[in-house]
Amino acid sequence: MVYAQIYKKGNKNYLRFNKVEMDLDIDNFDIALANLFNGDPTLSEVANRVIRENKGEIKNTLKPIVSRTVSKVLLEIANKVTSNHSYDDLFPL
Repeated sequence: MVYAQIYKKGNKNYLRFNKVEMDLDIDNFDIALANLFNGDPTLSEVANRVIRENKGEIKNTLKPIVSRTVSKVLLEIANKVTSNHSYDDLFPL
């Protein structure tokens, strides 16, 4: 969901995004960590196995953090674009 408003700057209308909300669907992911524990291959393999065996829990933990971070980045990018171009320039009739 995207929330925005039109505001006047000089004699032109501009668009400002107030909020971006998203719920990312992380279907599948892979993580492989290397050179852990001073390069001990046994400990690195155990750590990677624990991660693989707990992917669902990791996904559930990271999903809201990733969603908020992506929303924040998109909001910043969108507002940088719209602050430099009028509404009519962005959406001509």
